[in-house]
Amino acid sequence: MFERRLRHVMILFAAATAAILARLAAMQVVQHDLYLERTEDMLVRPPERLPFVRGGIFDRRGEALVTDEPRWQIAVDYRALAPESEPLSRHIRAYDLKRRYGTGDAERIRTAYERERARAEREIAEFEGAAPDDLVRRRREIVERVARIREAHAERIGYDEDVREQMWAHAVVSGLTVDQQVAARERFAAYPWVQVRPSSERTFHDAFAFVHVLGRVGPVSAEDVRGDPGSSDRLSRYVSGDVIGRSGVERVCEAQLRGRRGEVTRDRRGTVVEGGLIESRNGADVRLTIHGDLQRRLYDVLERAVAQHADVPGGSIVVVDVATREVLACVSCPSYDPARFQEEYPRLQDDTDRLPLIFRAVSVQTAPGSIIKPLTCLAGLASGRVGLDDRFECSGYLFPENPDAGASKCWQIDGSGPRMRHGAVDVVAALRGSCNIFMYRLGERLGAGELCFWFDRAGLGRGSGLGFAEELPGVNPTADWMYRRGIALTTAHPRSFAIGQGEVCVTPAQAANLAACYATGEHRPLRIMIGAAAPQREALPATSDQLRAVRQGMYEVVNHPEGTAHKYVSFHDDGFVLCGKTGSATVKPRPTLYAFRPSDETAAEIVVPAGSLSDARERMRARHPEVDLNAGELSAAAVFPHGAAAHGEHAHAWFIGFFQPRGAGGGPDWSRPSPIAFAVLLEYGGSGGRVSGPAAGEIARTVLDVLGPDLRTEAP
Repeated sequence: MFERRLRHVMILFAAATAAILARLAAMQVVQHDLYLERTEDMLVRPPERLPFVRGGIFDRRGEALVTDEPRWQIAVDYRALAPESEPLSRHIRAYDLKRRYGTGDAERIRTAYERERARAEREIAEFEGAAPDDLVRRRREIVERVARIREAHAERIGYDEDVREQMWAHAVVSGLTVDQQVAARERFAAYPWVQVRPSSERTFHDAFAFVHVLGRVGPVSAEDVRGDPGSSDRLSRYVSGDVIGRSGVERVCEAQLRGRRGEVTRDRRGTVVEGGLIESRNGADVRLTIHGDLQRRLYDVLERAVAQHADVPGGSIVVVDVATREVLACVSCPSYDPARFQEEYPRLQDDTDRLPLIFRAVSVQTAPGSIIKPLTCLAGLASGRVGLDDRFECSGYLFPENPDAGASKCWQIDGSGPRMRHGAVDVVAALRGSCNIFMYRLGERLGAGELCFWFDRAGLGRGSGLGFAEELPGVNPTADWMYRRGIALTTAHPRSFAIGQGEVCVTPAQAANLAACYATGEHRPLRIMIGAAAPQREALPATSDQLRAVRQGMYEVVNHPEGTAHKYVSFHDDGFVLCGKTGSATVKPRPTLYAFRPSDETAAEIVVPAGSLSDARERMRARHPEVDLNAGELSAAAVFPHGAAAHGEHAHAWFIGFFQPRGAGGGPDWSRPSPIAFAVLLEYGGSGGRVSGPAAGEIARTVLDVLGPDLRTEAP
């Protein structure tokens, strides 16, 4: 009985075992392919990044200045770029190397893999038309950049771990066209670690005149990643291979222009898994207040003006809408081709005579010279230090009994030596003739503190509102500013400040806004982006009669036979008169070349182009790392202007002005608003009237030619 039951149990176990074995055989042999397929369906590849399109930059009318255009990249998986970063087993699984090279020991697979990786690298270089060594260099740069990012990540979290960049493919070739990417897909399809993926390329559209305003982008650095404010969002944060705005509008509007990448997760068969697609979000476009046609035409005007004077290395023009303080043109000359920046950079950097990389409109701060005199007069009138009918006597010298005392003289007549003798002059006549003696006397009455108060009210010593990283704030030499720099105030300082000399400095953008202040009696920050918040108004504490006197003086500068710009500015229009102020700002020669002279007199002198001692030190370290800068002297070896001119007196040439509607009698109609103000600076030009005056006339004619119909207003 027991044996029969045991036999039945054994039969049941045998049947169950047979069924299991049969099922296993069916799964592993008969249905092997089906279950392998299902298993692979459950496995997913590492997520792939989906690129976004960086926003474009457009002028005020919607003309494209710089946009992202569709391009493609050849990218290589990081494991294949740095095979030593992970064990071979991970490479085998990632690229199915056993199936690719057949079964065998790890060393055999490694040899075949290394051989094919090298062949793929050579083929990529051949496809691009580059030298193999160039691609090797790029690969090393990527590996080093990822290593720095990993170090920065470890520093932030306190321990070392893999970073996301080690799981991604990195671009080694960019800028492929449609036809090129099709050919690349066919050629590199055999290599599982090589991808051809969509991308974009920053493309400039007739933007030579806009280079400094637009700025440039560059690859993100480890420092950018470390300081990324969006690091908490894995799809928004900066990663290796991204670009970031480095200067100009590209930097100011980085947050708007930058988009958010997408992500797609696929299974082993390439099918997108459920919920595995996150669409990318493109960056927003930015519209500037700049008028494209005006910017280009004024660049041509400035380029011609610079070319006419051998000692003028460059200059700037800034045009603003007086009512809104929108910048309509922001021109810096010389410029360069933005599409060839990387190629041309060494030459541009070494051109320390003309400094083409400098954003002159906001980065050059220099003495304002006589363009500050209307503000000095407003300060005197509003404070009661001078009346509308008060006159000061100008004999050409502040101290007639001692004419050689210091620099207290009126301006020189065309470099001949004799000084202007204006006689008894009031505010209007003093501005018309740019009388230094009147301003010296008024500066003495006002004092440095009152002058600096008015400088502040007109925006000096603070940013213009444009927000450029390259922008300098100018200098308002308050008592605190002077004290912090160890400069003792003397009785001579208010005299110098009153004529725009000494420590006071402005940029061309601030000078254009100063002209708008004179035209309206109020200061407002400048704007260069459409849609930016309206800037706050700051009224100058002066009466309408006082403002009118200053404007009348500026009108006579251009339109009265004794005006300093009258014989130089060629301008006539039926609708507007031009009011302006010339200025000549004393300036010293600037270094262009530095020489390192070793203490060892037998060693050779080393020369580098540089515009400052700090710049020279940086370039010496970069170009001659073997040199010990403490074992010798580094000093300026050449200056601009060159030759005999290097030892003379120099001045930058200013002109600022504004349009005023013409009245029935032909003169200005002060009851109607001024539409446009502008400033022009020609560096080392000398006389503001003789050098910048002709350029100012051409600027005024060009502005009316381009904007004229929009500026015409009917008399009330």
